[in-house]
Amino acid sequence: MLVFTLFTLLLFNIGNLVLSSIVSVDLPPQFAECAKKSSTAKHQCILDVLDNSTDLVPLKKEDMKLTVHQDCYWHPFKRVRRECRSLSKMERNEIWDAINALKKDKSKEPNVYDWFADFHTKRAVYSVHYGPNFFGWHRYYTLRFEELLRKKNPNITLCYWDSRLDDEMKKPPYTVMFSDKFLGNPWGIVKKGPFAYWKTIRGVPLQRDLGAQGSFITHAWIRKILAQESHADISEPTAEEGFIFEAIHNSIHAAIGGQMNDFNTSAQEPAFWIHHSFIDSVWEEFCHKMRSKGKDPQDDYVTLWVSSMQMPDKYMDRLTPLKNIDGYSHYFTKNIYRYEEYPTCENNCLNSVFAKCEKNVCVSVTKFANVKENNDRSRKYPNHLSGPLRDSKILSGNENVEKWVFAPIKIVFHDSIERKLINDSIKGCETKYANSSMCKNAVAIVKSNGVTYSGLYTDYITCDITIPVWTYAFVAIKNPELGPSQTYVSVTNKLGNACTTLCLSKEGDVYETCAGVIDATQKEPKMYEDTLENAEKGGYAFDPLAEDVIDKRVKIKFVCY
Repeated sequence: MLVFTLFTLLLFNIGNLVLSSIVSVDLPPQFAECAKKSSTAKHQCILDVLDNSTDLVPLKKEDMKLTVHQDCYWHPFKRVRRECRSLSKMERNEIWDAINALKKDKSKEPNVYDWFADFHTKRAVYSVHYGPNFFGWHRYYTLRFEELLRKKNPNITLCYWDSRLDDEMKKPPYTVMFSDKFLGNPWGIVKKGPFAYWKTIRGVPLQRDLGAQGSFITHAWIRKILAQESHADISEPTAEEGFIFEAIHNSIHAAIGGQMNDFNTSAQEPAFWIHHSFIDSVWEEFCHKMRSKGKDPQDDYVTLWVSSMQMPDKYMDRLTPLKNIDGYSHYFTKNIYRYEEYPTCENNCLNSVFAKCEKNVCVSVTKFANVKENNDRSRKYPNHLSGPLRDSKILSGNENVEKWVFAPIKIVFHDSIERKLINDSIKGCETKYANSSMCKNAVAIVKSNGVTYSGLYTDYITCDITIPVWTYAFVAIKNPELGPSQTYVSVTNKLGNACTTLCLSKEGDVYETCAGVIDATQKEPKMYEDTLENAEKGGYAFDPLAEDVIDKRVKIKFVCY
């Protein structure tokens, strides 16, 4: 296969072209006039030079063209979060096993679980509590934890713990949720259950003191929250006492005690995640009601009397590149997950053997109940199907596709797209596609223009970027086996503006500003694929929730919006 040598214009001097590259090559002097121009104007200037200079393209007869559509999306089957007591024994144990697997995983210090739990400490406590950022930050934090679990077992998703079922018991501290089958013993050092003898990142045992303070959540509290109309009615610092949803959430932290009763250590307690999954489910019901009335929750973010750390345009503590306002996006429950209905007498308490209907509400059984679980190894929902996907389709140019080779690029959508632009067709769409859904949904256009050959490649990128995401794409350039292959690569956004072009440094540790010209050769190592299909199989997955790290195979990236 093939390799490309990347060369970049790190600096345009007036009248002079200063070139920094892996293999130095001379650029045509025709580009010098573009030096004075800013990003989008410079991009247009380079295109104009390519269009008008007969010196640059000696072989006009080749006239290669290829048009592709790349669609990045989530599988239409969303993963389903269910009440913990409604899971089969196998499903429940798979979650506990995955949590323990994170605790044993030493790829982060001291282990993956403690490393991630420690995000919820120090400064973060004040930027994600006592204000409107509580909702969105914890939604994304819980989702990122779920992603870590799914790296251990893609079949699972978090369950939610509806503690209203425990509140309805005569003796709530004796709930089955604090038994060997679920979270383990409720008092003292945890010595029973799936998390027995855990030690926290501080080197102390996991402990609890269930019921000494706080209380379980009540149906009346949730009804009161869902009866409100705006976040100002349920969020600090604007909501009235008794209507602050975060304060209701706090009651469980206090009720469990131990590490859970201190925000700096609460994520060290596994109950944290299933409790926050329930809190998120209630918030989603609140947001759904708001959307059904034509109001976007992102337009309802409270800013009155809010600290600077919780303002909507601030980056999420420990969870960049998202901003606080991105946590209110519909992206997550639109694309990734949903909640199964709550246990009610009408649905037979979700057919759980750990709950029963009493006085028209579902009530948890006690940890002493003689419950017989069948060893059901089936899964109610195929949660492994839920995930990010990418499809590429050639729209035109199949007749000369063998003249191209395909190299990976990365496109970073640094900020979520302005909602007023979402329904606008992208500028620069070809006339024959102008009225298509592709032009309406496209958020970027990738192009390669031949410098030493007559060729044009166009790739329309459609992707939900209502939160900041990144994706790999592929750029086609002339197969260097057929002759000189020097190419200008660019990406433009919804408004037709040029995205910032960055190229990997010689050391491979940072991306630096460049002009985006690449030179393809036949040298090793092999950095190109001869077909789009093979490029798609190259391990460049679309995974918007994954950490954005440098892949040294990707020599050029673009930052848009």
